[in-house]
Amino acid sequence: MHHCLYVSDITGVICSFLPPGPLNNLARTCKALSEPALDMLYADLSSPVDLLRCLPPDLVDYQARSFDNISCLGFKRALAESDWTVLQQYARRVRALSYHSVTRSTEFIYSAVFRALCESPIRPLLPSLRVFHWDCNAMTDAREVTFILFMLSPSVTEVCLANAYRAGPSLMSSLPSVSLALERLSLHVDNLDGLYLNFSALSDVLPRLGRLKHFALTYADPMRSRPPPSIIDLAASLPSLEGLTLIPVPELSYEELAGVVGLMHTAPMFPMLGRLRICGTAESCLAFMYRVGNFPRVSSAAANFVDIREPLLFVESFASFFSASELRNLDLKLTATSGVSEEEALRPRECIGNTLRPFMRFSRLESLELSQSGMVHLCDADITDLAPAWPHLRTFSTSCVIHELAALGYRHEEGRLTFEGVETLIRCCSHLQEVKVSLDARVKVAEGFLDEARDGPCNRAISRIDLVDSPVDDPHVVARVLKHLLPSLTSIRHDGDDGSRTAWKQIEQLLNKEGGPGLNVGVDSR
Repeated sequence: MHHCLYVSDITGVICSFLPPGPLNNLARTCKALSEPALDMLYADLSSPVDLLRCLPPDLVDYQARSFDNISCLGFKRALAESDWTVLQQYARRVRALSYHSVTRSTEFIYSAVFRALCESPIRPLLPSLRVFHWDCNAMTDAREVTFILFMLSPSVTEVCLANAYRAGPSLMSSLPSVSLALERLSLHVDNLDGLYLNFSALSDVLPRLGRLKHFALTYADPMRSRPPPSIIDLAASLPSLEGLTLIPVPELSYEELAGVVGLMHTAPMFPMLGRLRICGTAESCLAFMYRVGNFPRVSSAAANFVDIREPLLFVESFASFFSASELRNLDLKLTATSGVSEEEALRPRECIGNTLRPFMRFSRLESLELSQSGMVHLCDADITDLAPAWPHLRTFSTSCVIHELAALGYRHEEGRLTFEGVETLIRCCSHLQEVKVSLDARVKVAEGFLDEARDGPCNRAISRIDLVDSPVDDPHVVARVLKHLLPSLTSIRHDGDDGSRTAWKQIEQLLNKEGGPGLNVGVDSR
């Protein structure tokens, strides 16, 4: 056997590239790779069931219920010393563990199993555990809560709890004492008023998590329920906070909104924050940002705004809060005010490029994703203005939602990006790896570009592009152009009408033919 296979780091890397099937075969048949294969198989478990089924069949009772096809796991007898030995052999490999309620999973564990596991002579049961995700449900009882706390050893650094209020206040209040190394805490609420049932416990817990670096609070229906405004000050009390997710942001009262003006020039509430993710109405999000001040160190921002009346003014205000930051990743989803009148639909639309212009100041951008309703697609002139501002860009994604306008008679046939704009984009953004745009690839546009294309730039890093509402009428011509601009392109995903989707599929097939489509424009390869 080659001496390199005795190096655990090397065998670990080999196994990290293999799917579960081959890993399972290696664990059974290859002595050199058996241990690293088992480590990889049990490193990240989507359910405790995956771990417990390694126990002897005379102990584990695992079968599907006939009336709902849910697979239930229970124990037929008490665990013997030999059972704990078997369990320990696999449990020590688990680094991430999740468990979802029966509403999101097809497996269920009886509470008696949790009680039995809590009697384990092995402490901690999962010594390598770092990530713990648990979805509490209506059937969560004291035994399950005890098991959750039993799993939260001092080594755990990330905890995600869904509907923790169903487990009572003891679960939240125990976090600081059982998870001393906790750095990431995510709370998800399905119920409209769920968080209020234990918000007092959360108010007591968060300030005691001195090492917490990332905090997330999300609601299943952010437009119908939202956290209390006090969550802002609560999050600001975390001295090491680097990442914050609020979906949605709190709705500030009129009294709080009146006080916002006086806070505009105070020190930022989150001076260490590097990642921000928020969602809400345009009004509530701007109020939130005025409340917390600017973000001097944010490098990654993701936001989903709804009910925007003046998109350009709103985006300019949003960008101003990051004027002191070096933004590297930006993901925006903008939804205009619902209910578009026919008069509004037929009015000339602003180009989506205007929405991006406030972000030209961020020259270190590496990822830019923008989805916006009711706006016209990017055109070549926009790319000429915008692309030079982002020389480090690796991901560029823009899309528009104009279906509601089309239903009212609005049509926009001109102004989409053409191959000339694509050429400008790959010339100015030489590090580009992912692209999603709306492209006008019709012959009258493509053929005029072919004569100049051969000596132009090309990008060999892009192997896949995503296209939205991109018309095309001659797949062979388009394939030849793409073969020059993007020589490594092998995959095209198109979101649009069936006719265009079929044409782009044909282009993809032409690109993947051995040798690819010919570059001689004068010869029709058909």
